Amino acid sequence: MLILIAVVINKFSCSSKELAPKIKAIKDIQINELDKDSINLSLTVSAYNENSFEISIKELYVNIIKGGDKLGVAAQKDLISIPSDSIIDVELKVMLSTDEVTKLFVQDIDSINLNLIGKLLANVGLVTLPVDVDIPFSFSLKDNLYRTIERDSQKNKIVTVNRAELLDMSLYQSKIIIDFSLNNPYKLPFALYKYPAKIFVNDQYVGDGDLSDTIVLSDTNTTADGRFNFKLDNPNSIKSIVGSFFSGKLEYETRGTLYLEILDYQIQLPYNFRGTIIKL
Repeated sequence: MLILIAVVINKFSCSSKELAPKIKAIKDIQINELDKDSINLSLTVSAYNENSFEISIKELYVNIIKGGDKLGVAAQKDLISIPSDSIIDVELKVMLSTDEVTKLFVQDIDSINLNLIGKLLANVGLVTLPVDVDIPFSFSLKDNLYRTIERDSQKNKIVTVNRAELLDMSLYQSKIIIDFSLNNPYKLPFALYKYPAKIFVNDQYVGDGDLSDTIVLSDTNTTADGRFNFKLDNPNSIKSIVGSFFSGKLEYETRGTLYLEILDYQIQLPYNFRGTIIKL
């Protein structure tokens, strides 16, 4: 143990940064909350302890720097113990400034090179040492924002379908309306502009549609009602729909693209959903 302590102190005296774990890869970024002041993230990274002894890390608190600008801060969630010459996943809680991030979007900056700069306390047996941290990493903010919204849409956090109904049924032209709620899980202005899509009834293509009107939610609005309109103008499709009334449910599926905007960033998101049409 005394030899270990001597090795650590000798290494520390040369450069405390050498004790800090090295980030090898970013495993996952999840946006937990967005508002006008901050963007709160969970950042999971692969951290490598290249030392010949185990390090227990506590009280990690660092600034997130881009160039000379501070974008936010990060802190460790739990006590971290990394065995010697090992890689483990570490989750950090990150808070970025919404204003600073928005500037990057306006400048159309995608891949962001950042540094985690600050201090941590490293426990190496009987010795606890303050360690300077200067860890570079990079990630695509737009890609991660896209994936977050895509994940939320798949969990029905963005669009919640309320009902679908067949109207104005005739041999040559009919329409299906789908009433829904647009939800804003983010405390930022959020908008849905279009949803060009195809609609299938009982697995048969029957027509095309889109969003009736643009929906814009402010940072204080959490939901608003909307409608998708689908025009059915294929006589054979109409006949098929009419015939299915006597055989059971009318199951439908839409396949299209959501056109959304957040942080002045326009997102085109493939989006499909299924449901049952209410009979006349």
